Amino acid sequence: MEVTNADTALTGTSNGRPYLYYCISSYYWNTYKARCNANIDIPAGFEFEYFGTTYDGDDSNDRIQLSRQGSMYFISNGNTNVERNLWTYHQPALPYSGSSLARPGTIAPFWTGYNQYYCYVNSNQDCSVYYRVMPYEGKGTDVTADITSDPVWDLTDSPIRINPSNDYLVVSSDLTIKPGVEIYVAPGKGISFDGACTKMTALANETHPINITGMNGGEWKGMAFTDDCTTAGGTDDRHQFSYVNFENTSGAVFRSGSRHDNSGPSCGSSTADCNTGNYTMSDVTFTNVGAVFTHGSGQGTVVTMENFEVDGADEACFNFPENTIATLKEGTIKNCNTDGKSWAGTIVNYPGSTAGALHAENLTVENSYVNFIDVDLQHVTVSNVTVTNPSAQTGVAIDSMFGTASNVMLNNVDVDSYANSGINAMGSLSMTDVDFGSANLWLIPGGWSQTGNGPAGSDAVFADVTAGDITMQRIHPGTFTDITAEDISMSGSAIVAETVDMDNFDIDSFTIAGCGWTMNMADASLESFKSTCSSSSAKNTISIGYSDFAHGSSSDHVIDGRNTPSPSVSRPSAARA
Repeated sequence: MEVTNADTALTGTSNGRPYLYYCISSYYWNTYKARCNANIDIPAGFEFEYFGTTYDGDDSNDRIQLSRQGSMYFISNGNTNVERNLWTYHQPALPYSGSSLARPGTIAPFWTGYNQYYCYVNSNQDCSVYYRVMPYEGKGTDVTADITSDPVWDLTDSPIRINPSNDYLVVSSDLTIKPGVEIYVAPGKGISFDGACTKMTALANETHPINITGMNGGEWKGMAFTDDCTTAGGTDDRHQFSYVNFENTSGAVFRSGSRHDNSGPSCGSSTADCNTGNYTMSDVTFTNVGAVFTHGSGQGTVVTMENFEVDGADEACFNFPENTIATLKEGTIKNCNTDGKSWAGTIVNYPGSTAGALHAENLTVENSYVNFIDVDLQHVTVSNVTVTNPSAQTGVAIDSMFGTASNVMLNNVDVDSYANSGINAMGSLSMTDVDFGSANLWLIPGGWSQTGNGPAGSDAVFADVTAGDITMQRIHPGTFTDITAEDISMSGSAIVAETVDMDNFDIDSFTIAGCGWTMNMADASLESFKSTCSSSSAKNTISIGYSDFAHGSSSDHVIDGRNTPSPSVSRPSAARA
């Protein structure tokens, strides 16, 4: 059985030499003894009583002599030299007094030269001798010193109790955690991964998950990852987590780019990304945390999370750095932003992105307070997502604020309890089966100060959309059907020479302020239609058919057109004043 976190006392060679003869021969002993036997210090904290004598790792005179042929014995005289204890191929039964090489106190489960005639280390076998101190079952392991030696924590060590003297246990090497391990972090303490290209691997299974929580029910800080990896391929699955449960943090479970208090090392800036990942997670849970993920610089970090659950985050569940590439799939999320921060919600990012992407798919969200999604990442995809709240929220359902070359796709999204939403995509914008409830929707490519054209034709799709007021600038819809809203306002001139077919609208008023449009409206229910064009040489052409007008004003027109030839109105159509 492999022994994790072990020190090496003896190791073999690829050709198996020296073979046994060189270990039992007095002539060759001094030449090859370092490959035959070892003399090791008893690890500190280890104490063993053997036939009335206590051997103590804290006593420098107490040591252990090891033989690769399967024997060992304790010494208490401080001798650090290796001693020969083989003189023939077959050893006698113990105890044996016929040879001085049969050392007193020898422990030999299988004492024979043929145990390791050759000593190989290769892909098929390993004759090396390893040693470590193992806690008694259930006693666990206390970790107080910084980690520098690629440890592997397994059930032998569990539970792990982390309590560094400073605020953070600093990890500057790889750390691997095996299935079933329980980890308790002292209240107010955190773990900081500071090494370049170092990895954290915590891969468990459904029956033996890894649990990481605060000691004695207290809150620990969380984990900080403060360095990137520039080695080719170094970010591929750098940090892996599967079947891991995180509980009770005061800060974010994952903080990218710096520590929670901004002390110590950090990386990343507005001009230089620092991907502290990649982070690859599946079947992970987060309960009663400050946040799941947050920025601390760490621009350009890559996060992939599937089959996950979140229940309770003080601030935004996910507060990504600029330029993050985040994929969140198959998740159940509850109670984000319980502190009610005005900027927080389920998914936000630190503003200032010049790239990045969010892909959120198959998410069920309950209680996303104030906001749901508010990001400025370049590409945003939200698909098969439902959000329910106990009451109307004052913030945004979905804000996507990146402009130039941005692409946004929303499909089968129900976010009907927020005040407003805004999308600034200039590359493409697709909304299919999206319910914003009564939230006002601003579609402003590039933002209010931008004058360039936004999505047009097949890059501008709106089908089965529900919202409050819809304000749309410099967008030329290629698909514009099944819209339920209050007032719809479009501004800007036609971008492409395509007719805008508007079918099955249930709205209040419709206004187009711009020139060169050809529009066909059919099967609509509305109060009024207004077309305004400032140029007599690029008039709008409007056709309305099979539609109902329910107009309640005695002063405003039902249909009003400037530089718009009298709209074609076909029967059956009704205008009721």
